[in-house]
Amino acid sequence: MKKSILSIIISSIGLYFIYWFNRRTCEIYAAVSETPEIDTSIFSAFGNVYKITAMCIGLVGFYVGLMAIRQKQKVAIIGIVLSIIVMMTSFLPLCEYYLSWLIS
Repeated sequence: MKKSILSIIISSIGLYFIYWFNRRTCEIYAAVSETPEIDTSIFSAFGNVYKITAMCIGLVGFYVGLMAIRQKQKVAIIGIVLSIIVMMTSFLPLCEYYLSWLIS
């Protein structure tokens, strides 16, 4: 049961990381866009680091979930599904949705 719960916790941390990073990036981007002298191209570099970090968190959660499945722990399926969601969500441009909420 320990590895299956660990897989769920790691995947939940990954989901929170995706939410936090996208939300924070949008708030910074909205604040920076008001001042034209600051270059906004630095966000693309942070975006790549963010995607790699989110994928690593998702892969670690997926791996721990697979180890738990091999030990016949059915709760690990939740961790595996959450890890797959983390890996898929890391490539979605959630910042655009947050920006539309901030503007309106």
